[in-house]
Amino acid sequence: MSTAPSAQSVNNENTYGVRASYTLDNLRVTGQLQTRKNVADTYGLMGVYTLGQNQFALSYEMREKDGTGNPTGAADF
Repeated sequence: MSTAPSAQSVNNENTYGVRASYTLDNLRVTGQLQTRKNVADTYGLMGVYTLGQNQFALSYEMREKDGTGNPTGAADF
């Protein structure tokens, strides 16, 4: 949970989120959800594969602005 510190902020609401990870041998998958009332919901998925001393990661995040129904996405390689 995160709170906005400024009372002058237009969207001075709390942000709530949850994240969970599952590990299967060398693969770890993590999913997350964050929501902020009247601002946006954020969904994320990340996978990390470990091979010896190396780690390979792939993640994707999507944000949906509240009230618009229009998602915006970003990929990180």
